[in-house]
Amino acid sequence: MPGAVTQLTISDLTMQAPASASSGQVGVALADGTNVSAGITIQQAPQAVGTVTITGPSSATAGQDFNVTGSITDAAGQPLSGKTVTVNIKNSNGVVVASKTASTVVGNFEAGPFNLTAAGSYTIEATCDTVSRTATLTVNAAAAAKLVFTASPASLLKGQVGSFTVERRDQYDNPVSSGTTTVYLSAVKGTQAAGYFTSGGITVSSVTISSGATATFNFTPTVDGTITITASASGLTAATANLTVPAPPSTVTLSLTPALVSGGKPVAGADITATLTTNVPADKDYTVNITLTPSADTGWFNAPPTVTLNQGQSSATFTINTTQNAAGRELTVAVSFTPSGATNPISASQKVGPFAAPTGLVPSSVTLTLTPAATDASGRAIPGTLINAVLTTDVPADKDYPITIDLGGVTWASVPASVTLPKGQRSEAFVITTTNGAAGNSLTVEVSFTPTGAARSISDTASVTFAPSAPSGVYTRNLTFGWQVFSMPVKLERSLVDLLGGADKFEALYIWDTTSGAWKPYSQMTSEEQYGKPLAGYLVKMKQPASALANYQRVPGTQAVPPTLALKQGWNLVGASGTGLKNVLASVKGKYSTVVNPGLGNNASWSAVTSESISTEVAAIGDAYWVFMTADGTLAGLMAPPVQ
Repeated sequence: MPGAVTQLTISDLTMQAPASASSGQVGVALADGTNVSAGITIQQAPQAVGTVTITGPSSATAGQDFNVTGSITDAAGQPLSGKTVTVNIKNSNGVVVASKTASTVVGNFEAGPFNLTAAGSYTIEATCDTVSRTATLTVNAAAAAKLVFTASPASLLKGQVGSFTVERRDQYDNPVSSGTTTVYLSAVKGTQAAGYFTSGGITVSSVTISSGATATFNFTPTVDGTITITASASGLTAATANLTVPAPPSTVTLSLTPALVSGGKPVAGADITATLTTNVPADKDYTVNITLTPSADTGWFNAPPTVTLNQGQSSATFTINTTQNAAGRELTVAVSFTPSGATNPISASQKVGPFAAPTGLVPSSVTLTLTPAATDASGRAIPGTLINAVLTTDVPADKDYPITIDLGGVTWASVPASVTLPKGQRSEAFVITTTNGAAGNSLTVEVSFTPTGAARSISDTASVTFAPSAPSGVYTRNLTFGWQVFSMPVKLERSLVDLLGGADKFEALYIWDTTSGAWKPYSQMTSEEQYGKPLAGYLVKMKQPASALANYQRVPGTQAVPPTLALKQGWNLVGASGTGLKNVLASVKGKYSTVVNPGLGNNASWSAVTSESISTEVAAIGDAYWVFMTADGTLAGLMAPPVQ
């Protein structure tokens, strides 16, 4: 017979999709009359978020607290309680600048407080579970607290008009565009009134900020020195700006120094150096008028009509050239200019003469100076670059003098076949060309000639020391006077103007435009061409010799690809990117017929070859050659840029 029930367990009770939460009892009655019951609690499943709503605010004031309000409902529009809402506020760049969380009560939430000090447009983003909603928030400036100058010149000349802009701001530096503010203006040097203000063409002592946050006015200083400009308004912190007004010169003196004197008199035919000096540095560039008496049309002297006294300088020089016809004559030189703010000019004059006749004067001494075109950090000349030489005599040459130049028998330096000091000149320049063999050596140069009537020659020597080694992996190109061609195999670390020693070192610079088949001047070049386009041929007219040195531009490894140059049918001026003409033109084999060497600084001595006769012709890096293409083609470089 079965035993009595002593234990009964109720488990695994389930209910699907309960409509609502509730609680109650579950009872079980057994056949033996035993009754068992258990309590049960039924929980409603979490409700999914259907909609997030932001009800406000749409605007706030900088520096003031505000809360963000909204509501959360399910898909049926029923409010959801106990939900966590994250509220982020983002600036115009999408960056979160403030964040708060809140819980819903009967579907509503209020997050905060927030406090933003920068005026502008923001985005409010409220997120519950995975559902988000955004709204736009405008933060307006707080009440005006100060004035600030947003535009003010650091310096002006006396009498010069300068424009100033003053802005109304709140304590957080936000521009305040609402309301009307009268801004009072003052300008003092110490306690002295220092100028006057204008607006709309009339003199004013105040300006008004009404619509917008700024007001603009002009100021004209009437004194020199440091001037304090102040913009003030009732209840606001004033704006101040310091203005420097340099003092203009008030006096000028003039001195005349003859290059050659005989018996206390200037010698006719020799130059005169004129120097004007002011009592203080110039507050701006001044064009100084030069007047000579008698007038220049007499033909025995020559001088420029004006000279520039540069800002910040207290002196300027100019040269007066005379002829031998000046003998027995006198010359009066006067200079004048009108300083800033002055009504009348200041001037100075000096008389020179009478001039002594140059009869019997011949050079009695000569001086030689050597200037390397390129040096290392220790000031030593770079092997393979140019040395600029200038010889100068004590008086102008009475005739043309052939100059003897002695380089001490070295084989790694050379000079022009002939150098002549022209009649009437005191100096002559020439160029010494060196090779890499100059490395670690010194060069002593002697110049000499025999003056008229002299028993022996006059001479001078000068020396230059070279760096111990020639540059390796560096672009080098020697450019002498006049027209020269050049190119570069890859990009350099220096622009063309810098490479050539500055814009004052050359007269003209062109690139051959293969598309138009014509020369393109520097002013019309693209930025790439102005910096230095690899493989392209350039033509420059040098005012003076220069040695162009530059490192090759290093690039990331993934960019270290040899350059190419598109060539068009017809003539193209192309650069050499390796040694040997045949190798240089390998990529356009079968598409060219003729190659011409223009000379003009190229290292090669051959004049022209055809595609059938080309053999072992030299083509050095930096050279440029004319190539006639029978069809369009692409020139491939033979050098890759160095890797960073």
